[in-house]
Amino acid sequence: MNLKRAFFGNGRDVARKNGWELTEKSLERSYADGGKECLITGPPGTGKSTLMLRFAMQLLDNEYVIWRGRDTESYHYLDNWEEKVLIHHHINDEVDIFQITEDSRVKSDLNKKSYKDIKHLVSNFEKGVLNVVYTPTTYKVSSKLIETIESTNTLTFSDKEKNTKNNNLFWFEFFDYYLTLDYAKWTSIFIDEADDLFPATFKGIAYRILERFTTNFKDYRKSWISLYCGVHNSFDLDYHIVGKFQYYIYLKAASVPNSRDIDKSVIKRLKKGEYLIENGNFGFQSFKKLKVRDYLIRASIRTIKHPEEEQEESKIPISSNHGFKDKVIAKYYQDKDSTQCLAYLQQIYANNEITKRYYYKLIREFFEFLKKEYDIDTSLKELHTCYENKLITTKYMLNLKTKILVN
Repeated sequence: MNLKRAFFGNGRDVARKNGWELTEKSLERSYADGGKECLITGPPGTGKSTLMLRFAMQLLDNEYVIWRGRDTESYHYLDNWEEKVLIHHHINDEVDIFQITEDSRVKSDLNKKSYKDIKHLVSNFEKGVLNVVYTPTTYKVSSKLIETIESTNTLTFSDKEKNTKNNNLFWFEFFDYYLTLDYAKWTSIFIDEADDLFPATFKGIAYRILERFTTNFKDYRKSWISLYCGVHNSFDLDYHIVGKFQYYIYLKAASVPNSRDIDKSVIKRLKKGEYLIENGNFGFQSFKKLKVRDYLIRASIRTIKHPEEEQEESKIPISSNHGFKDKVIAKYYQDKDSTQCLAYLQQIYANNEITKRYYYKLIREFFEFLKKEYDIDTSLKELHTCYENKLITTKYMLNLKTKILVN
């Protein structure tokens, strides 16, 4: 069917039927076809997010539906959205969702789950809800992924590149993880503003990670993963990925990739709320707006613990009081010599039984014990004795002295 004739002539009814059938196929799941990939393009305000949310709602009850979390969100347009949204955030972060009006800022009471790693995240997903995933604020590309890319491409990244911090790259490891699962689960992933993840401007290690993703693109579909991406302009995406999708949806005045044989004049004539869908064949369809709200929502994402702190704490022996504090105090009762106590602490720290962070914590608690058990003068005297024996630094001595005098 000629596209212009279908749009302007008496073939429009047939084209609308085709549009409905193609839309249904893009959301249909079968073991033979696997997952589906769909790229939705259109200028701001033409309804990309609305269409993606409508698609997501059709899939909620039958599979796991993942929504990429962003600072400014649109899922509040859904009916009963506070019941349908499940927030996932990293264990080192806190996420709050606020309803913003002209004169108020109210925190929404949403269900939340925290995750430690990607495996934990995937196990937390639920059916029947929109699983909104916020990536770790302190995410750094894993050494495992770096080694894989270096091995595959026979190259070596610099230390600076290996320490690349870009939380959007978290999603590539997320996709990779699905290919390693011992089981398969139908999963649809919705990525609005997809040029954040697949930009045409990536360089260095980020470019290589994106290159690996595009190479594995067909394998995600075979692993029952579906991907729905929204973007203002397809030219903002890396050209490698643009041609990988099965279905293309164009909203009013959308850009058309050079690889697609679509008359751009027809796209310009679309009305708001209409779209053209094609996968070699084509059709038209329309969609309704979601409920208009008198507020917008924004996510507040904060780091509450850095990975370095978590790593340090993980070394601390697990017990009610780790045992060491009691041993230090018992030693003081026996010897009445603080230098012997701190020498003991230095020894267990040198043996890697405790972390540096916990080592200094025990020192502080020891002098708090002296102050409480005896008096300030005794605490200060023992503190200076330890300092003179070079068991603590000048900076830490002054810090402890201030705590003893003030508290």
